[in-house]
Amino acid sequence: MLKFRLKAFIMLESIISLAILSLGVFSLTSTYWSSYRATKKFSEQENLAFCLRSAAMARQKQTQIPRQITINSVIYEISLDRGKIKAINLSNQHQMEINWNEK
Repeated sequence: MLKFRLKAFIMLESIISLAILSLGVFSLTSTYWSSYRATKKFSEQENLAFCLRSAAMARQKQTQIPRQITINSVIYEISLDRGKIKAINLSNQHQMEINWNEK
């Protein structure tokens, strides 16, 4: 009985450690990509796609969708309209959109 409890405790401890480690890796990765995106010059299409991905991920997680994202001093506005997520570059009005169907 004691051996079983010890094994169960060790297994639980390793699961918790693995979860903490994976959260730390995710946090470091997202921090790295945020700083990488801020320093590297991306094309306008890539920046618009990044805005759409950010909005779609927020929508999927049911969190608040950012209305504006600034990348390299350029402001991109995000809007939701009739099942579409739209990103607009406010300096030159270029835009990109994706369909979003709620289920």
